Amino acid sequence: MKKLLLTITTMGLLTLSGYAQGPDSAAKRRAAFSVSFEGGLPTADMSEFPNTMSGGNAVFCTSVQAELPTAQHLFFTLNAGYSAFLKESMLTAIFAPSSNGAESLKAGFKYYTSHIFYLEAGSGVAVSNKNFSHVFQSGDCAFVFASGIGFTLDSGLEFGLRYEEWASGGTISQFACRFGYRFK
Repeated sequence: MKKLLLTITTMGLLTLSGYAQGPDSAAKRRAAFSVSFEGGLPTADMSEFPNTMSGGNAVFCTSVQAELPTAQHLFFTLNAGYSAFLKESMLTAIFAPSSNGAESLKAGFKYYTSHIFYLEAGSGVAVSNKNFSHVFQSGDCAFVFASGIGFTLDSGLEFGLRYEEWASGGTISQFACRFGYRFK
């Protein structure tokens, strides 16, 4: 709960500082669609993953996101993605059939504090496709909360950092780098 309050407070303060910035370009106020790839590191206690995870773990995600303008600097976002949790021996075969993963659906908001810099937060649900810990079994649903910062270049390229947490009888969390392309 403390993490959530800290995140909300930080985003609120950064949002208020954004009012001093100039207006966004017309292209950033239109509905947009983006695709992205994320690479991350789990931050949960690795003892929670006895059958899958050992030292040197990674999380790889792909997602698509729709952004719908709601106010001058604010967008409503819908995001669908797939996350693969890989153990060290699988890092050489990223799309190995034995990877453990989950599909997620999130809704949230993206706020541009300047022409290129943004803050975003969202929540939703993730569904596991395989048993990969005592925290998250096959078919289980987990509540998902994600927040992040990033920037979108005029060319459409997006780069960001984000934190995501899944809760379902325990917590699975990760820090990730996001690389994407926003279609104009």
